[in-house]
Amino acid sequence: CIETANILRGYIYDKKTGQGISGAQVSVFTSLGTVIGTTTDAKGFYILEGISSGKADIDVTVGTQTISTSSSFDYRHQSSSIVEYTLGW
Repeated sequence: CIETANILRGYIYDKKTGQGISGAQVSVFTSLGTVIGTTTDAKGFYILEGISSGKADIDVTVGTQTISTSSSFDYRHQSSSIVEYTLGW
């Protein structure tokens, strides 16, 4: 199996206003036990690079509240992939 570096990107936004949420923490937990994280910019945009192939779960934290997604992203491609993931808070 060829090891690939995958990218996850998207927006975290307020469902009521439609505005991006600045400073939200986005963390990816890979099947290899790696945690990759970042913080959203002023528009709520984030990008995470270097996610290894396999299943990956996402947590988003705004202030003291964390949402753990029920979805997993399964990277099994032979080349890099980019996944768009946007969450309304």
